[in-house]
Amino acid sequence: MKPIENWFEAFPIKDAEERLRKLMIQRLELDGEISDLRVWINRYRQRHPVEQRQQQPQPPLPLRLSASPPPNGDKPTFRTSILSTMAAGSVGKEWGLNELRHELASRGALTLDDNGNLKLLSMLSMMTKADQLERVKQGVYKLKVAAQEGRG
Repeated sequence: MKPIENWFEAFPIKDAEERLRKLMIQRLELDGEISDLRVWINRYRQRHPVEQRQQQPQPPLPLRLSASPPPNGDKPTFRTSILSTMAAGSVGKEWGLNELRHELASRGALTLDDNGNLKLLSMLSMMTKADQLERVKQGVYKLKVAAQEGRG
C-alpha cells in the first residue's frame, strides 16, 4: 500500500466530521454575536454625532456586552436560528424548504403561516446573497462549507 493510502485508511473521519460540526456551530455563535454587536454599534452611532464620539476616549472593546441585552432578549436572531438548525444536520445536508420550515417551527423560531413563509424566504435569500448558504436548486439550500474548506 502507498503511504497516502495508509493515511486515508487511518484518517479518523468520524472525529473530523464531529470537529467540523462543532466548529461550524462555534462560527454560527460568533456570527450571531458579531451581528448583535453591529446592531448596538449602529444604534449608538445613530444617537450620537461623530463629534461627540471623537471627543470621548475609546475604552477597550469587551468580548461580549453583557450589560446590553441582545435585540431579541434570550432568543437568538432568526438568521442564527436558521444557521444553527442547518448546522445541527449532517455536514453538507441539503434542506428542502418545507423540512427547514417545519424544523424551525418546532424550535419556536417560525410560525407556520403566510408571514412566517415570507420571513423564511426573505432571510434565505439574504443569507444566500451573503454567501452563508448555497441554493442547490429551487427550494433547496445547504450551508456554505465548500467555500471554507477551499481556503486552507
